[in-house]
Amino acid sequence: MTEETNKQSNSKNKIVIILLIILLLGSGGLSYWQFSEYKKLEKQLTETQDNLKTTLTAKDSLELNLNELEKKLVSIESERAELADYAGTLETDVENLKKTIANLRARLAKASPEEIARLKKEVEAATIKANDYQAEIEKLKAENEELRKKGEELTEQNVTLSNINQTLDAKVQKASAAQYAPIKLTLGRMKRKGFKEETKVRKVEEIHVDINVIENPIVNSPSDQVIIIRIIDPDKTVLSKVENNKTLVNKSDVYTIKNTFSFDGKAKNINLVYTPEAKLKKGAYKVEFWANGELKQTGSFELE
Repeated sequence: MTEETNKQSNSKNKIVIILLIILLLGSGGLSYWQFSEYKKLEKQLTETQDNLKTTLTAKDSLELNLNELEKKLVSIESERAELADYAGTLETDVENLKKTIANLRARLAKASPEEIARLKKEVEAATIKANDYQAEIEKLKAENEELRKKGEELTEQNVTLSNINQTLDAKVQKASAAQYAPIKLTLGRMKRKGFKEETKVRKVEEIHVDINVIENPIVNSPSDQVIIIRIIDPDKTVLSKVENNKTLVNKSDVYTIKNTFSFDGKAKNINLVYTPEAKLKKGAYKVEFWANGELKQTGSFELE
């Protein structure tokens, strides 16, 4: 009876132990499975975070590239405007590139990782175009600078030639101007038998001036010549007709006789007469002969 009871007791214990082992094994398996699943989730989360970081980094990088591209485009537009005469063909290309940048920026804002990869290639292509445009601008600037230098050289040459031409013109003009033999002054009065020379101040009623223009064969066309006679009395006053000189402000412009004639290169004789409006004074008189604003001759005479 006792042995039978012991056997039954041992049998129950074995069953309990087996059940405990099964429970322990099941609990361990469940824990391992849970641990394994946790690790998988942890790995997936890490990969997702890494992908997110990579995506954000790529977006930031593309955003920076687009910013740089826009700055470059502003520079290109500014330089193109300065070279409008030379870079007109770039205007359409630059406008298209601006639209491309705007499109890329809009797509980048909601792009997936796959889309970012495609956008990266498009940004690189747009950057290459911008670099090409900038290179073209630099080329045009260099050509423009070269043209500017050549223009300055031509201007300098033109100024030099112009100065030479003016010098030659002045020499030709001077050489072709009228030349004069020494002028002759005759003082006296008219009598029945003609003009009689006088040296007495009370008998001088007229002053005759004879001017001989010398032939000049190099004259090509007629030109006006202005001649002036200035007779200065002992008191250093210019003998003159009040009517002719009353509007003159500068005393050096006051003249005794003024005459304009056309000179065609042929010799000619000019006779001028001055009739004093007041009594002449005794003493030494000075005579100046001017032609076209240049003092040609000087002389003198004396009245008793």
